[in-house]
Amino acid sequence: MKKILPFLMLAGVLASCSDDDDNNSNSSDSDLAGTYNLTSVMAPTAVDYNMDEVASQELMDEAICFLDSYITLNDDNTYTSEYNYVLFVSETGCDTEMGEGTWNEEDGQVTTTNMLIEPNLDNTYTINNNELVIMYENYPYPDRDENDEPVYRTGTVILTYTKE
Repeated sequence: MKKILPFLMLAGVLASCSDDDDNNSNSSDSDLAGTYNLTSVMAPTAVDYNMDEVASQELMDEAICFLDSYITLNDDNTYTSEYNYVLFVSETGCDTEMGEGTWNEEDGQVTTTNMLIEPNLDNTYTINNNELVIMYENYPYPDRDENDEPVYRTGTVILTYTKE
């Protein structure tokens, strides 16, 4: 009995321990999968692009072109995206940039690799609860000059995508 008692005590200790390793991760790829709609495009300065006499840093309030932009992260770690934006050519209008490729999550960030662009383009988003946030430096954004003509300015622009 004396020889069995230490094994029984060890078995009791091992049985009382739990495996908490699975609870330490903030999110899994399957938790992140889903569609994220563009909900904010913040410019570094307030602009009155739509000429309603109300300047705003929130470009989605200034230009309808950004509407219907999204990123869809699939369970198989592929993604698709559509980014709608203001384009100046011979006249002002909207244009769309499509994305398709792979994504992965590491250290609280999601990185997408757009395979439609050569060379492939990586974008890294910070995970903030149910949002994906990306900051672009020296990024063009629409504004108006002193004659109310459309122009691009450049600066730090922050895009926020919110999960449906």
